[in-house]
Amino acid sequence: MEIAPEILEGCRKNDRAAQEELYRSVYPYLMRVALRYVINTFDAEDVLNKSMLKALKKIDTFNGTSENLAGWIKRIVVHESIDFIRSRKSFNEKHVTMATLPDQDSTRNLIEDDPSHILKLIDTLPPQEKAVFNLSIIEGYSHKEISKLLSISVANSKWHLHCARKKMKNWIIEKELTC
Repeated sequence: MEIAPEILEGCRKNDRAAQEELYRSVYPYLMRVALRYVINTFDAEDVLNKSMLKALKKIDTFNGTSENLAGWIKRIVVHESIDFIRSRKSFNEKHVTMATLPDQDSTRNLIEDDPSHILKLIDTLPPQEKAVFNLSIIEGYSHKEISKLLSISVANSKWHLHCARKKMKNWIIEKELTC
């Protein structure tokens, strides 16, 4: 996603019109990113608004060009989403309750009839595993790109993806045995 260079310069000069234009141009893209992490639209909007405020306050520290501005803001959104999930988990207890797990349908029917069960399963993953899973599987990023986005090593990225896949596989096997 490319942002006009004039918008970047306007934001650096605290031009409100440029800031609003930046927000309007990146909102749909970044909202989809936030929704992959926090699921709830209201929470995603909160995360996005906090991220945009943080980005606009620190726009002077951005050394890139307007071509990679959306990527820089996306990184802020990903980190804010992870922080939001962490704060929510510490608030709601650190374990997954049975109420958050999908019901006992057969796995095939789960996936075919209601993919929201898979989204709920992804939502139960720990924040780092969820972030790596979303970036790798859903968005198609390489482990090298993920390591830069999340400030972790490539090996750590691979490990988090492995753990996420293993948990999901075990969940599916468990559901097949109980059906």
